[in-house]
Amino acid sequence: MKPCTVISKMLPFFLAAILAATADMTAMPQKSDDSSASPHLVSFLSGDIVAEPQTLSGTVAGGKADLSGTLKATYKFDKWIANTNQGDSSVYQIVKKAQVAAGGFLTGNALIRVDASAVVNSFIEVAIEVGKDRYTIKLYTCVDHRKTTVTETARDLLVSQTEGTACAYKVPLCAWSNEGEDVVYNIQK
Repeated sequence: MKPCTVISKMLPFFLAAILAATADMTAMPQKSDDSSASPHLVSFLSGDIVAEPQTLSGTVAGGKADLSGTLKATYKFDKWIANTNQGDSSVYQIVKKAQVAAGGFLTGNALIRVDASAVVNSFIEVAIEVGKDRYTIKLYTCVDHRKTTVTETARDLLVSQTEGTACAYKVPLCAWSNEGEDVVYNIQK
């Protein structure tokens, strides 16, 4: 695996812009100024994130979700690194070691967005701190894959991301796998 330290060389242009925009989650507000923001229970049903049901705040309506909060979860780093096509394996080693040291669960500031009409039509992003450094774990699918299905009922959204991309990065280092991530989760309205 060849280390690469320039994101723009590793990722398509639109993804590099997304990574740059979301790299420092401390600068992003954790609560929306929108008065319609409310708590929503997020339950991971299967796939590459294992977590107890947890509450995040934001909005859920019209097949879209925009949530933020703290998420405690286990990530299947070994599966993702086995499918890696580029990146710096040191990121994998660091986040995997941090997960083991934390008893199997990493906790961090999370963003969850679902919107089938957006370029990245669904993603889960969690920023974790390892020592003095901040790493970001991101699972996403893009509109050109059309691998995200959203089933909406009066009470919830069921989101299925299949053959998506999982990555772990600390700008400018990135380790990720393409089309190897699967996760099914439910968001209560």
